[in-house]
Amino acid sequence: MKYKKIVIAFIFCFGCWGSVFGGEEVWKTSVPAYAQALDLSITQTFAKKFNATLSSHQAPFARRIRQLKDGDIDLMSGLLKNKDREKFAHFIEPPYKQKSNKYFFVRKGEGKHLQKYENLY
Repeated sequence: MKYKKIVIAFIFCFGCWGSVFGGEEVWKTSVPAYAQALDLSITQTFAKKFNATLSSHQAPFARRIRQLKDGDIDLMSGLLKNKDREKFAHFIEPPYKQKSNKYFFVRKGEGKHLQKYENLY
């Protein structure tokens, strides 16, 4: 029984260290369903530069933020820098994006109801 635990521990360690000694890491990321080509390209180029393979899945924005904060993903592109996010994420400098434009469409003649962001509530 004692030897079985040692063998299992050895296999586990060898499996973990194999990716380190092999020189290739797997970075976990998630992307929005509407992923923009620029964000995907930047993420893929970044991973390639560091000899990493991407493992990605689709997730809504709020879940992606939570995954990054919890350490469930390693990398996220397209995230705007702010004080709250700086507490759990490292941002590269200079940023390639500093603002995010939002557009709202309303029926003709009803534009007066939506004049500022607070009107969305």
